[in-house]
Amino acid sequence: MRLSNKKGLDIKAFAHYLKVNLLVALAYFVVGKIGLLIALPPGYSAAIWPAAGIAIASCLIWSKYSPWFGILVGSWLININIGGEIHLGWLPLVIAAASSLQAYVSANVIRRIDPLVTLDRPNTVIKSCLSLSLTCMIATLFGNAALAAHGTIPIKDVFGSTINWWLGDLLGAVIFIPLTMLIFDQRSIWRSRRIQTGLPLFVGFLFCVGIYYYSDMNQRQQLQDKFQIQSNAIISNVESFQVSNLQQVIALASLFDNSEQVSQDEFIQFGKRNQLQLDGFRAWAWSPLIAATDKDSFEAATRAEIGESYRIRYLANGQPNPDGWLVPIKFVQPINTSRAALGIDLNGEPTRAAAIAKVRATLSPVMTGKIQLAEDPNGPGGTLFIAPVFDRLGNIKGFCSAVIDLQSIINAVEQVKGLHWRLTDMSAGGALLYANSQKSFPQFQGNIQSDKMGQYYQANLMLADRHWHIVIYESYSELMGDTFSLSLLMLLLAFITCAVVGGMTLVSSGERHRIAEKVAEKTMALSKEIARSQTFQATLIESEQRYRTLFDKAPVGHALKRLEDGQFVAINQAFMDITGYTLEELQTLDPWELTPIRYRVSETEQLERLKQTRRYGPYQKHYRHKGGQMVAVRLNGSLVTAANGEQLILFIVEDITEQERTVARVNLLAQVFQQSGEGITIMDANDIIVDVNSAFTQITGYTRDEIIGKNCRFLEAERTDRSNDARVRAALEQTGFWQGEVWDRHKEGFDFPKWLMMSVVRDETGSVSHYIGSFTDISERKVNEERIHFLAHHDSLTLLPNRLSLQSRLETVFKEAFVSQTQIAVMFIDMDHFKNINDTLGHHVGDMLLLEVARRLKSIVSSDDIVARLGGDEFVVVLSDTDHDEVAKVAEALRSGLNQTYTIDNKPLHSSPSIGISLFPTDGDSVEALMKNADMAMYRAKAAGRNNYQFFTAAMNTLVTERQQIETGLRQAIARDELRLHYQPQIDINTGQMVGVEALIRWQHPE
Repeated sequence: MRLSNKKGLDIKAFAHYLKVNLLVALAYFVVGKIGLLIALPPGYSAAIWPAAGIAIASCLIWSKYSPWFGILVGSWLININIGGEIHLGWLPLVIAAASSLQAYVSANVIRRIDPLVTLDRPNTVIKSCLSLSLTCMIATLFGNAALAAHGTIPIKDVFGSTINWWLGDLLGAVIFIPLTMLIFDQRSIWRSRRIQTGLPLFVGFLFCVGIYYYSDMNQRQQLQDKFQIQSNAIISNVESFQVSNLQQVIALASLFDNSEQVSQDEFIQFGKRNQLQLDGFRAWAWSPLIAATDKDSFEAATRAEIGESYRIRYLANGQPNPDGWLVPIKFVQPINTSRAALGIDLNGEPTRAAAIAKVRATLSPVMTGKIQLAEDPNGPGGTLFIAPVFDRLGNIKGFCSAVIDLQSIINAVEQVKGLHWRLTDMSAGGALLYANSQKSFPQFQGNIQSDKMGQYYQANLMLADRHWHIVIYESYSELMGDTFSLSLLMLLLAFITCAVVGGMTLVSSGERHRIAEKVAEKTMALSKEIARSQTFQATLIESEQRYRTLFDKAPVGHALKRLEDGQFVAINQAFMDITGYTLEELQTLDPWELTPIRYRVSETEQLERLKQTRRYGPYQKHYRHKGGQMVAVRLNGSLVTAANGEQLILFIVEDITEQERTVARVNLLAQVFQQSGEGITIMDANDIIVDVNSAFTQITGYTRDEIIGKNCRFLEAERTDRSNDARVRAALEQTGFWQGEVWDRHKEGFDFPKWLMMSVVRDETGSVSHYIGSFTDISERKVNEERIHFLAHHDSLTLLPNRLSLQSRLETVFKEAFVSQTQIAVMFIDMDHFKNINDTLGHHVGDMLLLEVARRLKSIVSSDDIVARLGGDEFVVVLSDTDHDEVAKVAEALRSGLNQTYTIDNKPLHSSPSIGISLFPTDGDSVEALMKNADMAMYRAKAAGRNNYQFFTAAMNTLVTERQQIETGLRQAIARDELRLHYQPQIDINTGQMVGVEALIRWQHPE
């Protein structure tokens, strides 16, 4: 089955496929079930199988829908119940596959013989029938082989079943292929034959079936009568056998009734005289009734009487009866096969004991249920007839018993071969006495019951006090034996006659249809010729009018020009609109006034091509409009011949001015796209890259061919934050635009940052059709930003953290120490006499000295500690998680390291450090306090002679505070008028004369 690529047509084609196969499966199943009504026993094949013809016809009519699948399903449904049994294994599937294959092959062979499948000629009908006789063996051979392999039919029946199956499929195909074609083939040849062929075929088929049913019912009645007579004879034989046995046991009991003492010889002679062994007894015995207390004396007396060893025994699991009585077997015959029974206590085994108890209660003969015989423990078993023996006072003195072997009854029943039967003991709740097969027997009323497969017979047997039930079954095939079925012969002859008549009607009706078609074809051709001649003139007029209308009203320009001189002969309104000229104006116009002179060469080439190929263009150029503007046009032309033989050129002219502008605009946009300095990516709605520009290649390293068709995420670097995707999608959906920084990976493997701007392109329905992304590489800008950030937080000379960075880092360290309650130290370091070196030797020497100081600082302290430059020669070191002793060690190391001689420009220089130290939490509870106190301690170190370190103390703070107060007070003294001028004379000691005056300022502080 071929399905279109379009989704809608796929569904429609599949629906047709499913519909046809379901109908074929249903038809095969229904017709097959009807065909099984006339199936031959045991129901594996039918005298005619209409489903075979329907299957082949469906393959001929609906071959494009693969109806073999429907045939497979329908046949499988039928064959899961064949022969009256349910089969769910491989068997029905094999038969169904063979039926489907037969239909497919047969249809293809018929199509080769008659490609049109009309079956309207004698040779095609005969060849088709002969081919069907061969192809219809496919299902026959495979099906019967499968049935034989499965064990459903015996090997001896395979040949007969094969012949019947083949005939049924062949007749079904010959009759029902044309019937199905007549109903479902919609071609005219089959529609026309529905009455002539279809009706006789269908009526003939029904008539054949009627004949079959009539003859089949008669034959089945005869078989039923035969089976009933046969069953009655079997039941009578069994009943007479049992009655005779009961009479013999009673006669044996009478022997003991009439004698005081019966010897073993008399017992043996009675059996021989009455021919007990010939009447079906397995064994007969005498068992006296003995009190349990007399057991030993009885055993001794019996041994003496019979002259051999004797003791009372019990069967397996047997034991003395609690009633206190023993019933041991004293005499038994025939002794050679029943010696094992001597001494067995019948009253010690439950089944026999129950029968003895019933005899003692009823004083009548009793028959036991089924027992396993001691003489034959592995046999089918048997029953016991037990009759009482009386003394002269009427008391029971013992029992005569006879073993009835079930094998004797089996032999009596199975004298008739092929029977299935079951014998049950209804007195024992329906216990099974014997069954010769596993066949299940139905329950039914009356003596006789029949079904499609055979006959059943049941009867109730009353034997002594027991109620037995027997059911007998025999199949029709066994009842018929080797005799031929008259109903089958009549059916085959009727079907063959029907098939022959059907073939003849097919040929005759096909020939009639073919002749009718030829007459209709000739009549139609003549009518068409007359109508054609009548309408020819009108057509010419109408054609000319239509051409004139099409020429004048065409939406594109049409023009006719003479090939010889290029003069316009005719133009339409659209051409006038394009050029602005009328026909009269064009006829007087110089050609190069309409077409610019620059097209001279190309016009010459087009005319040469026209003369060679009779085609002009397609060709694009410009017309100069009557108003002066240029009009872009596309020309297509061909060489035509006028009625007078003149050569004309027919032009079709399209105004493509707007297209030309669009193309120019597209080209401009393409140039902008390619020449843009920004990388541009165009993606479809699924984020697949469809185009990139040159800048994209330069920035990412990927060529256009390498990247087109890949998802845009192919470029993403691992560091890209995927959590932003939802925000980006939302922005694009709401505003159609988003911009931001992302990271991509270059083709060479390194990551680079880019600034990306995304825009949405929507189609006419408002759905997203594309995304456009433009980006620039911001790697250099990022580097510059990082450099600016670094310089903003680091000293430009030493590259150590500057005052701003120190403040931020120290606050972080302070917070951590505050939370963890650990100690930190802040060291202010000032290089002694640095100003002198800087002023005398130059700033470059001072800078080199500072660089060396920074290097020594970083080498002395830990990498986890902070080293910063505040400016000039001032440095700060911050130690975390330390103590007083550790700080002192570091301070001494710094003093010693920075005090070493410096070699700058091959000149030895010396500068020592003055170090002030403050500690958290003892010396301050804030960053500002620690910095201020460390600065105080540093000035204290300088005052102490430099080249030393000083820890901050509270006294330092007091001294500084007092000094600041004095300085502040002095600055405010003038404004407050707190200064007083005093003059003090200077006296010469020798002369006592005043030689001068001292001017003194005294501060009159309010406090």
